[in-house]
This record gives sequence, C-alpha cells and structure tokens, in this order.
Amino acid sequence: MGLNYGKPGTIHNACEVVREFWRLRGVSTKGALIKDGCGLAPQDAVSAETLVQLLQYMNRSKNRDIWLQSLPVSGGKGTLSSLCRGTELEGKIHAKSGTIAGTKNFAGYIDLPNGGQWVFAILVNSAQGKARNVQTIIQQYLLDVYQSNK
Repeated sequence: MGLNYGKPGTIHNACEVVREFWRLRGVSTKGALIKDGCGLAPQDAVSAETLVQLLQYMNRSKNRDIWLQSLPVSGGKGTLSSLCRGTELEGKIHAKSGTIAGTKNFAGYIDLPNGGQWVFAILVNSAQGKARNVQTIIQQYLLDVYQSNK
C-alpha cells in the first residue's frame, strides 16, 4: 500500500497509509493499533469508538448502498443467521461479527422503528463461558435499544 502511494513498500509505510486514509475521512485511529497495514497481525486492534466512526463515515459515503449490501443481515444467511432470529430485530441489523477464543464482537447498524438508524460496536474480550451465551447477552442489549426507540 505504501508503494501505491509513492512511498517505499514497507510495513511501516503501509500502516501510515492506512492511518492517513482514515484521518482524511474524519476517522480517528488513536483507538487503533495498526501493526501490519492489513489488519491480520495478532497485535492489531481497533476500539469500538474507531469502528463506530468508520461505520458512520461509510453510512455517509457515496458507496453506502454497496457497503450495506455487503454486510450480513440478522436472521438471514451467513454469520448473523442466529442473531435475533425470531425477534423484532430479525432483518433489521446489518453488521459484521467476529469470534475467536474468548472474544465476541458485532459492529454495524440497526434500523430503528422510528425510521432512524443506530450505529454500534460491541466488543467483548476475555469472556468466560461459551460464545453463544455472550451472544445471547448482546442480543438482549440490542433488543433493549431497539424497543427503547419505539
């Protein structure tokens, strides 16, 4: 990536290009540890605040519709198939999930009954117990937010 932006192709330059790309779009990377420029290093991390800013940017971008279509939908096919299935939120959450050893994360959008949209990022790290139980707690929280906006 650094090479594509006129810099020598190094990991450091790739990380700087990613930081600058988002800075120019109003997304703070202070809450992000960018160690390899692609997000795959075990040391990479992103805060909920940074994810929400990125999601807000994408929701205002010219690519909004394509972006939303790329996200799984609650109760549908794919990684959100079990999230909120059979509840008022089935089909109303567009989000990305992430699960790995003690971690359960969701970030995306909820279509609210008042016609608005809520942008969210819920990141649970070092969770005890099964990921399914953590998801149940997150699901109840999302339902509470939805119902409080009726």
